[in-house]
Parts: sequence; structure tokens; C-alpha cells
Amino acid sequence: MSSGPPTSRTLIASVQQQQEGAWERFVEVYEPAISAFLRAKGVQDADADDILQETLRGVAKGIANWQADPQRGTFRNWLFTLTRRKLVDFWRRQAGQPQGSGDTEMQVRLDAVEDHRSDADIWNLEYERRLFQYAAQQVSGEVDSATWQAFWLTAVAGETPSEVASKLGIRVGSVYVARTRVMRRLRDRIAELDDQLTGDGASP
Repeated sequence: MSSGPPTSRTLIASVQQQQEGAWERFVEVYEPAISAFLRAKGVQDADADDILQETLRGVAKGIANWQADPQRGTFRNWLFTLTRRKLVDFWRRQAGQPQGSGDTEMQVRLDAVEDHRSDADIWNLEYERRLFQYAAQQVSGEVDSATWQAFWLTAVAGETPSEVASKLGIRVGSVYVARTRVMRRLRDRIAELDDQLTGDGASP
């Protein structure tokens, strides 16, 4: 586990420069989002792992030539396009196998994966969920237990500040302060990690 989350700009630059540990950090951050997207599209675990590895190989090949460019879109979108392309390639290979020829279910899958808007919605949801999980993992280690619990129980678990105050043995005002403090840190950390880079990667 890295000591702290790098910004997207720093992380991508460090991968491009082949700095020690950079690729491992990249995989730690982005692999879960790619995997979750594939599984949300109905890919079985073993196939999802294969597509994930193909996607990561594509990233390793193309990221060196990726550059920030406001006219061309974010790194998030580049990674989404690459992941989706590998998924489409997988379904097309499956459709080309004898047992899949003319198969209605396979055609439905191909039609579904071509629904770009739906895919983008799924991708953004899983991507943002992973960024939150990663940021939460980091921030939870930076604040004391009571502060983190006050945030988690009110903002995530849905308990009232008075219930949490009673449970933790602190004042209600302290619960509000703790929640605000953690939420601010989370927002800042997610913004750092998901720095809105723009640019165009080389075609993997």
C-alpha cells in the first residue's frame, strides 16, 4: 500500500517515466474500477480477469504517448475507451466461435456493449466508487477513530448525529465537526486523485 494517493497527474507522469513502484500504484487505483465495470457488463470472473489483463497491457503500451490536451478529453475517458474496446473485442471473438455463431444471446450482448451511453454511466459509477473507496482508505488512517466513525455512521450508515454522539460518547456538535472535517478531506483527496487531465493517448 502506498503511503498516500498520488494525484492523477503525478501518477500518470510517474508511470510514463517508469518510476519505481508507479505501475503498481496505478494498478492499485484503477484495476478495481476496470474489474467492476466488466462484471457489471455481465462478464464471468475468469473472462473478466483476461480482459482486465489485456486492458492493462494496452495501458502499458499506450500511456507513454498519452498527453494532456483540453481538446481531446480526460484520462478517465481514454481508459474507458480502451477498456470498452477490449470488452467489445472479447464479445466479437466469442461470437466468432462455432458454438456462438448466430447465437441470439451473444448478439444481445454485442448490442448491449455498443450502447455507449449506458456503458459510460456504468464506467463513471464504478470509477467514482473506486476513487471514493481509495480516498476513504487513505483518510481513515489520517484521523482518529472517533472522528472517522462519526463521519461514517452519519454520512454513510445514515444514523443521526444524536445517535452517533450517544454511541461514541461525544457531543452532537463534535459529530458535525468530525463529519465536516472528514468530508472536506475526502473531497480534496478525490479531487487530487481524479485531477481532470485531458489529452489523447496513443491507440493501444
